[in-house]
Amino acid sequence: GFSLQSISVVWAIYTTISAMSILAGGYLGDRFSMRLVVFVLSMLLTMSILVLMLAHSMPMLFLFAALFGAGTGRIPVTTAMRGVYFGSKAFAAITGISMVPANILLVLAPIYAGSVRDASGTYDVPFLTIAAVSFLGSFLFLFLGEPKKSP
Repeated sequence: GFSLQSISVVWAIYTTISAMSILAGGYLGDRFSMRLVVFVLSMLLTMSILVLMLAHSMPMLFLFAALFGAGTGRIPVTTAMRGVYFGSKAFAAITGISMVPANILLVLAPIYAGSVRDASGTYDVPFLTIAAVSFLGSFLFLFLGEPKKSP
C-alpha cells in the first residue's frame, strides 16, 4: 500500500487538475461539439480507472490523478447538454431523474468492489467492470444526434 501522506499528494493533484479541467471543459463545450468533448473527457476517466488498477508506484498514481482530474471537465458540459437537448422548462426534473441511476451506482459500486475483493483478493474484476461500463457510456455520447437549433 501507499502511505496516507502519499495519497494526500495524489488527492491534491487530482483536485487541482479537476478545478482547472472543469473550467476548461466548459470552455471547450461552448466551442466544439458537446458530444465529442464529453466523449473525450469520459474516455480520460475510463483510462484513469485502468491506470489506477495497474498502479504500483507513485508515478502511476500521479498519472491516475491527472487523468481522473482532467476527465472531470465533462461535468459542466453534461450539465449544459441537458439544457441544449431538452430546454430549460424541464431542466431540474431531467437533472434529478438522471442523478438517480448515478447515485444508485455510487452506492452499489463500492459494495460490489469490496465483495469481489473479499472473495478474490483483488480489485481487478470490479475495476475492469467499472472501466467497461465507463467505456460503453463514453461511446454512447457519440450516438446522440445533434441538438435541434433554436430559432
